[in-house]
Amino acid sequence: MNKAGSTVAALFNDAVDGTSNFDIERTIQRSVSSVEKVTTVDLLPSSLDLIEVQEELSALRVGADDTLAAVNILGTAITPVADSYDFILIDCPPNVGPITLNGLAMADGYIIPTIPDVLSTYAIPQIQRRVSEFSDEIGRHIVELGVVITKFRLNSTVHQTTVLKLRRDRTIQNVLPDYLPESNSIAGAAEFQPHATLKAKYGTHGQFDRFRGLARTVMIEAEDKLR
Repeated sequence: MNKAGSTVAALFNDAVDGTSNFDIERTIQRSVSSVEKVTTVDLLPSSLDLIEVQEELSALRVGADDTLAAVNILGTAITPVADSYDFILIDCPPNVGPITLNGLAMADGYIIPTIPDVLSTYAIPQIQRRVSEFSDEIGRHIVELGVVITKFRLNSTVHQTTVLKLRRDRTIQNVLPDYLPESNSIAGAAEFQPHATLKAKYGTHGQFDRFRGLARTVMIEAEDKLR
């Protein structure tokens, strides 16, 4: 797909080069899940080429002398197909560069995944502040749905202390329950291996229940706060 230009990198390259090679219908991969029972998940593939494209987009924004330059590229491309989906999830890089701003520009809300240690949680206030500033710039509120705890280790004092600190932090909208534990099945989740069900994929040690609980919580938060 990458060599064929069937990723979002082609979309951003078009913006940089002034070309029109990206085709949303051709690029979307239909029914991509390796889980037999999951048949309604489509994917708009990303690419490692975005690392280089991001630098070119930053230069484009500087050249335009406009803080909002090139932030609606993704949203404009997805608009023709957006109504075909109940939910559109955008996985952004861990920064607030132009690629992430494109995701935020079309987002109603956002979640912050983090490992509950000192270094991983250090930048949460900066992310919140930058999203709030960007929200003001585009004139549309982007709702913080909460923080998602990942790679949680119950036997780690640091993890327990950090989660407690986050839950007591009044500047954080919500620390979502159903912390995702550190486990082999979750660590290997991106490997494309066939499974009959999600429970078969994630095993019988609670990981599936955690994911299901988290998904339900995110949906409840979204339905309540994104009205």
